[in-house]
Amino acid sequence: MKKQILVYLFALFLLGQAAFAQQKKIYIALDDHTDYVYALDEEEHRQIFLETLDYYLNLADATANNPSAHQSRWNCDGSFWLWTYEKNKSQADFDRLINRVRDGHISAPLNALVSTYGAQPSEAVLRGMYYPGSLERRFGLRFPLAVAMENATIPLGLGALWAGAGAKYSWRGICGCASKTPYGGNRPDIYWWQGLDGSRVLMKWNYFYPYEGASIGDYQECRFPERAVNTVETNQNFLTNWPYNVIGIFGKGGDDAKTLTDSFVTFAQTNSNANRQIVVSNQEDFFRDFESSYGASVQPHTASYGNEWDILCASMAEVSASVKRGVEKLRGAEAIQTLVSLKNPNFMRDHVAERDQTWMNLGLFWEHDWTADGAIREQRDEWQRKIANQITGYVDTLAKDSAAALGAMIPNPSSNKRFYAFNQLSWTRTDVADVAYAETDPMHVVDVSTGLETPSQFVTIDGQRYLRVLASDIPPVGYKVFEIRSGTPGNFSDAASVSGNVIENAFYRLTIGNNGAIKSLIDKTRGDQEFAREINGRFINDLGASEGSFEVESVGPVSVTIKTIATAPLQHTTRITLFRDSDRIEIRNEINQNFSEVHTWGYSFNLDNPDTWHEEVGAVIRAKQLAQGGHYADRGARLDWQTLNHFADMTGSNNTGVTLSNADCYFMRVGNSDVLTLDTNTPQLSPLVGGQVDGARLGISDQAGDAKFLQRFALRTHGEYDGTAAMRFALEHQNPFVAQLITGGSGYPETTYSLVNISDPNVLLWSIKPAEEGIGQGIIARVYNVANQATNTSLQLANSITSANRTSHIETNLDSVAPNDGTLPLTFAPQQYQTFRLFTSEVINDVPPAVSIVGVSNGSLFAAQSNIRLDAVASDADGSIAKVEFFDGTTKLGEAAAAPYSLTLNSLPSGSHQFIARATDNKGKAVSSAPIRSIVTNAVAGVTSVSAASYRRVVLARGAIASAFGTNLATASGSATGTPLPTNLAGTTVTVKDSLGRQRFASLFYVSPTQVNYQIPADTATGTAKVEINSPGIPAQTEFIQITNVMPGLFSATTDGQGIAAGEVTRIRGDGSRSEEKVVTYDPTIEKFVALPIDLGIETDRVFLILYGTGLRGQNLKASAFVGGVITPIDFIGAQGTYVGLDQVNLLLPRSLIGRGEVDIHLTVQGQAANTVKVKIK
Repeated sequence: MKKQILVYLFALFLLGQAAFAQQKKIYIALDDHTDYVYALDEEEHRQIFLETLDYYLNLADATANNPSAHQSRWNCDGSFWLWTYEKNKSQADFDRLINRVRDGHISAPLNALVSTYGAQPSEAVLRGMYYPGSLERRFGLRFPLAVAMENATIPLGLGALWAGAGAKYSWRGICGCASKTPYGGNRPDIYWWQGLDGSRVLMKWNYFYPYEGASIGDYQECRFPERAVNTVETNQNFLTNWPYNVIGIFGKGGDDAKTLTDSFVTFAQTNSNANRQIVVSNQEDFFRDFESSYGASVQPHTASYGNEWDILCASMAEVSASVKRGVEKLRGAEAIQTLVSLKNPNFMRDHVAERDQTWMNLGLFWEHDWTADGAIREQRDEWQRKIANQITGYVDTLAKDSAAALGAMIPNPSSNKRFYAFNQLSWTRTDVADVAYAETDPMHVVDVSTGLETPSQFVTIDGQRYLRVLASDIPPVGYKVFEIRSGTPGNFSDAASVSGNVIENAFYRLTIGNNGAIKSLIDKTRGDQEFAREINGRFINDLGASEGSFEVESVGPVSVTIKTIATAPLQHTTRITLFRDSDRIEIRNEINQNFSEVHTWGYSFNLDNPDTWHEEVGAVIRAKQLAQGGHYADRGARLDWQTLNHFADMTGSNNTGVTLSNADCYFMRVGNSDVLTLDTNTPQLSPLVGGQVDGARLGISDQAGDAKFLQRFALRTHGEYDGTAAMRFALEHQNPFVAQLITGGSGYPETTYSLVNISDPNVLLWSIKPAEEGIGQGIIARVYNVANQATNTSLQLANSITSANRTSHIETNLDSVAPNDGTLPLTFAPQQYQTFRLFTSEVINDVPPAVSIVGVSNGSLFAAQSNIRLDAVASDADGSIAKVEFFDGTTKLGEAAAAPYSLTLNSLPSGSHQFIARATDNKGKAVSSAPIRSIVTNAVAGVTSVSAASYRRVVLARGAIASAFGTNLATASGSATGTPLPTNLAGTTVTVKDSLGRQRFASLFYVSPTQVNYQIPADTATGTAKVEINSPGIPAQTEFIQITNVMPGLFSATTDGQGIAAGEVTRIRGDGSRSEEKVVTYDPTIEKFVALPIDLGIETDRVFLILYGTGLRGQNLKASAFVGGVITPIDFIGAQGTYVGLDQVNLLLPRSLIGRGEVDIHLTVQGQAANTVKVKIK
């Protein structure tokens, strides 16, 4: 009989599948489009992120018993939402969020927030996704989604970078606003976004199918679900372009500040029928369904769509350039950090938090609201500058400390000073090295490895005196040591000669105008071929016609530099340098005035029928449209500004050309291109100096006041175009040797050392660094095949590679790669990046496993007799997991020998339990997880405690005032009449038993059948606490709360934590007199509290706003306050002193608030935000 029932159910299952085979499945995805620091400030966003995630976590719990398709799901549009939650909530709260990410009720993409990508260096794109990589490794997650919204353009190579980081899916919703881009094209509504390396991401990018109030294809497709669903079912254009029964409609909130709604759940429940199923979506479920149903029939599409809002970062050109320089500087800083960490594994580990913030800030810097046309435009430039300063500050610290640390690991047995020249690139190179050096006595420099003198001279850069040497044959990712010896240097000839305005060396003869333009560039190695041509009135490095001055700034055997100073069209100083034994022409431009117009440099070349290639984002592409054999879309692309990352290259029909290396700018115009036309005939490149390219309304005006701009280029002529040679040239120009005096020590050889060797010259080491979790987790090497052909190569380290993993670009292991006799064999597709985790005998190879319990949070409460499932995530970087054991304290509960590592517990006794997982690897090394404390109880919670100030159900602070709400809490009502407060009031008592098992009576303010106000004992231990309310003749009421040290709440006049603040003003006048003034009064005519305007008075008045709260006392508190979005000094914060549990905050109100009217007050203490209250400013 049992067998017959199973057969029947299986048949019914098959029948069900057939019956619904033609049913449409419409996935509706709820999100809020984040416009960061556009209309709201950072603090407002932080509070919205926290409130929104709490709301949807609770809604996920409330709908957990619904069918899966009709359970609540929320989609963050950036991992910064998760970052913010982790930084501001308890570990238990964050564990709860992670569990909902794991089970699909909360989703987030790899990107930090919605960004523009056309300006970004490839490495910046990847580092901006490192936080999700950390979450993947910590919690056993994967993030398969990445998005770029609203801006109408997108670079070609971004998809490959996303795919390499683990993204499988993406969707785009376009605003169509503030745009010149012609919308539409010859791409499908859904396609495989295929990179030049063959990688692919499934992209949903619908054309516009408008309906009242929104449109399919914009970034709020599902703003009105009923209208949106009707559109995809009835719009004939949509039905033609989307012939699929699996449909996704994404985005609800649009530009709203926040979106808190359960309407998607109810809409899905009430509008699913036999013809269609409405699914509340986390976006990922749509893509998985679509891929499995139709993925094989979807066509690939490979194209660049140019730049639009991306270009607006040029409205703060110098700030943006500083970030670009910082990203490039990482290459050398991290390479040296790797060498140092191999000898000192703890090096820079005290900077991890700063490093992580840098990666997050790289994900935020190009946030898409560079349009800066929102309500707080004046704050946007300040925010951009703050983000940039943090990035460059960390990189500068890393570079300085790493260089010094390596200098202390190289022996110096000589009495003379020595320095090393470090080559951060993966091929042997000869170039100049500049080491800071103040002494003036005659001296010469010797290459310690050869014993031969090398040419040297002194130069001054930015007011600093340097010793410049020609450093020959510096090995890849390695160094040579040079010794400074007293005595006259050898008789070396000058690197170049100058006659009038002509400078020449063995390679070039340049004629330079007094405005810094190169009017003639003759290649002496190619029969005196002229490479300069006047086009549109400009030559090479030509800012515009101007009078100026010309001088020889420095002459020596290593380099010769000429300097020009011109006044138009902007005041600028240009230095052009030629070097000994080098075909590089180096150009350093400094603009020394503020400007508001759009300016470009002219680079006009004497080339016919030019063919232009340039590094875009994650790819080197051809500046032609697809129909011409290039990479730009034939329709739907904006074509007037191209990305200029490391280089652009023009080659003429005679197979000679010029490579332009760019260190600081972001964009260029090719020829006379405009929005709709890509000019492939005019041999001119025009790097963008800066400006608001789309008018005064978009971007930051007047360069945010900056008046100094550094913009550096280099030129090299060549024969037939070679993309690898162009990239190598640019990397050499932008990565000068790191030169550092040696202080002496041990660890590395005295004369020379090399860490890396790659056999194929087309394959370049892109970055090398210690693993994010430390050098014990391996060396991370990112490698890039620049060529347009596939290749096989090998990678060697100084010590044999013992094991390796291929990882995602955000360092999550993918699979193992077996070394061959200590060398790693590698296979690359064309233009492919790959990332590896490498272990050698020098890296401690017995890395302990990692393990954590997931799915159960600290403080979890379970009913007796229920099943409790424990799940663990375990991994081992250099081996495998042999087993995972589960413990309750020291009592073993069971074990699992293979993934998934799980254990189901039945009928645990009531009481406190401490769950621990212990993972053992294949080498016998064992590690235990952090304990998870949970409680099994027979009690049914009929009471809820909140902060008496904020009325929020949050973690409560010890010593704070709490309000408990419920039914049958007390048999009678009563209020305390004095201090000390009673612990028994009208027969009712409250006890608090903390995480250490210590029980105390709470002091009572008020008791009634439905409410009890009490103070949490000040010496309650942090963690989970049991609160029990007892009153004669009725059952005890019990709940479990989380206790922490600080959790601020502010009282409001309405006593519900909202609206007008409960406070007062203290005014201190210039003569020392003072007065107390009200900020709120009760109006009996309308029966409500109303705010009294605060008069900030005359300039000599100091006006203090006194606020009252609870949960915000302690030692050495770190606090910040914003009133009306303005940073407000905190004069005092701590216990009020008179009343039990009451705390006080004194704010000195800035005079910039005059006339603001009603303003919000945002207070943060120890990283925890208080509830928002309001005051009115006259």
